[in-house]
Amino acid sequence: MALLFPIDWPEPFGLVLIEAMACVTPVLARPRGSVPELVADGVTGYRCEDVGEMLRALDRIDRRAVRRTFEERDLS
Repeated sequence: MALLFPIDWPEPFGLVLIEAMACVTPVLARPRGSVPELVADGVTGYRCEDVGEMLRALDRIDRRAVRRTFEERDLS
């Protein structure tokens, strides 16, 4: 359904996030490191502060928007 990425350190690049979006998998992650740069909040996933918030966000994601945004950014 989604990649849960509850990191607590400044992830510098976010390859796992890019790979998830390439597979039309939304990302639910804490806004640390590269997450704010890669995850378009409400479009390719949600930037959440805790796992409970991540789980509540699952039903609000448009998977087509995830892939469309990935293709527009040409992150491959």
